[in-house]
Amino acid sequence: MEYKQILQNEDSNLDKVYLYPEGLFLKAYERSAYAVSIHIHPFKPSKRYIKIVDRMVISVGFPSFTLGKWFKDYICEELPNGVIACYFDETIDVDSFITWKESIPTNAERCYTQHTAGIEKLPLFKVCYDLVIQVCTFSVNIPKDMRVPIGDGLKQKVYDLCLLTTVILNTRDDKTSFEKATQLTSDIKLCLRLLKDMKAVSLAEYSLASERIVSVSKQLFSLQR
Repeated sequence: MEYKQILQNEDSNLDKVYLYPEGLFLKAYERSAYAVSIHIHPFKPSKRYIKIVDRMVISVGFPSFTLGKWFKDYICEELPNGVIACYFDETIDVDSFITWKESIPTNAERCYTQHTAGIEKLPLFKVCYDLVIQVCTFSVNIPKDMRVPIGDGLKQKVYDLCLLTTVILNTRDDKTSFEKATQLTSDIKLCLRLLKDMKAVSLAEYSLASERIVSVSKQLFSLQR
């Protein structure tokens, strides 16, 4: 199926995962890719610019033979064009999808130098990135009346913190970046505490996110020394 038709399907998709057969794999695009990553399994997404539709397109894929493993709890049917449609009980949150998509680097951005690629393997960056993914995941379930400004603010703060870590790990002596990162960690801790006290996130999610942000704080302190 052509990208134009795929994106037309996805731009109005609110409650399904469309899986497109491509060789030995099944691929999900855009909102379907988001639903797969959040509700099924955190497959590594691919985001790249598609010239024919003049936009960035994000997708995830997995071997066709594992369909039963990942979607055993969902009703799936094969459409006349060979596409598989899997039905969800919950609605796909469009705002959360947009935030998630924006947080994923493009394939071109992944073509870093050896030095920058090494940064992604360092504990400070890894724990920040894990926190970004976690917050984007659990924010889907935050009540709408709490998403603004607490939920959306939290997502922006953890995203900004993740970007700052790359600056810090590249320079090590950027005092301003250290100060901004330290302030962000304090702000994130407060947002997490508010969401926990208001019962907008589970205790398990709060504990894991708190553990990660504390780890970030300790690593930043060690780098400053």
